[in-house]
Parts: sequence; structure tokens; C-alpha cells
Amino acid sequence: MFEVAEIGHKLSKKQFDELAPQLHTRLLQAQFKLQKSGHSVVIIISGVEGAGKGEVVNRLNEWLDSRGIATNAFWDETDEQALRPDYWRFW
Repeated sequence: MFEVAEIGHKLSKKQFDELAPQLHTRLLQAQFKLQKSGHSVVIIISGVEGAGKGEVVNRLNEWLDSRGIATNAFWDETDEQALRPDYWRFW
């Protein structure tokens, strides 16, 4: 299923537009299969500003069943947060 999920694999806009309906269907099928299995998945989208992260997040939110997803954004940390390790906030 993920044989083409590799770094450096690219599609032209035309190729993507042709494959989009099939990709959308397969993504929904994977989501429903995961929900039935009881497993959870965390998708982290990271990159430099202007790299298209927002477009990817928007597309996933459009294509997935919203009843089974949560989207969270993490912005720059405060000075106080920078002084403490990440796990500190959970105590």
C-alpha cells in the first residue's frame, strides 16, 4: 500500500489530479480499517515556512472522516517553556 511513500517520489500536478479520487478512496478505507482495529495514528507535518504544510493539513481534513480526527497546531514556545524539558508541562 505504501510502496510509493518514499522520499524523493514526486508527481506532476496532472498526475496527482488523475490519481486524486483513487487516493482519496484509499485514504478513507485506511482510516476506517484503523478505526475498526482500535489503533491510533499520529501524523506530524513539519517543514519550513511556505513549504505547503497548511495545504497538506487542509487536504487531509477534507479527505478524512472528520469524526475520527483531531488537528492540533504547535507554535513557537514561550521563554518559560524553552527553559524546561517538554515532559515538564505534563506534571
